[in-house]
Amino acid sequence: MKVLLYGYGLMGKKVAHQLREKDEFDLIGVVSYEFDEKAPEAMYSNLTEVQDRADVIIDFSHPNNLDDILAYAKKNKTKIVFATTGFSKEQLDKIEEASKEIAISNLIIQALEFKWSLRS
Repeated sequence: MKVLLYGYGLMGKKVAHQLREKDEFDLIGVVSYEFDEKAPEAMYSNLTEVQDRADVIIDFSHPNNLDDILAYAKKNKTKIVFATTGFSKEQLDKIEEASKEIAISNLIIQALEFKWSLRS
């Protein structure tokens, strides 16, 4: 599975390391507006630079990147795993609307729903 990682901070680096260890994943690139260290994969400052088609984007970036991520994913029929926090209500609505066209998983919401289900 071709994976594109968006965000190369602490968590992004940890995810990249795990992806590199698994034969079933091919980390084709990392997108970040800033790199504090070189990644062994292709490094991009934004999604418009990415020429390869990813099967999935794993997002550990910032809510401000949502529109670019959704545009890339819709254009390329790429699945998305969001692990970003801080989405506004309007952005969550965009995610929900986009999920009618492409597969989207929001790990933060799933974790909260799981936590809330334990309280019941």
